[in-house]
Amino acid sequence: MFIKFIILLFMSFCFTQETHTFTTDEVDNIFGHIQELELKDSLNINYIKLLEEKSKEDSLLFVDYKLKIDNLQEQIDLQEERIKEIKPQWYNNKWIWFTLGVMSAGGSVHLAGQITN
Repeated sequence: MFIKFIILLFMSFCFTQETHTFTTDEVDNIFGHIQELELKDSLNINYIKLLEEKSKEDSLLFVDYKLKIDNLQEQIDLQEERIKEIKPQWYNNKWIWFTLGVMSAGGSVHLAGQITN
């Protein structure tokens, strides 16, 4: 029943349609708009290609920058380890060596003084 209704509706629209003829000016106007849209479409296609190439270049640059950042982070880690190795230990304290020097010089003078007595 529904299909018969659809067919009847379609047939009624087919026979009630009017044909329209375009004037030469209207056809020229439509043709001009179509050419303008084709030009814009071709320009947009070129822009899309350029943007895709730019996107590929940017992704390569991103990978390059990521590798550089990782390399710099590794260098920072190595420098921090080197700083820990170079950091003076407790026995490299200048006050300890000064005190030991004063004590040994004082002890030597004291012993020399006792030898002459």
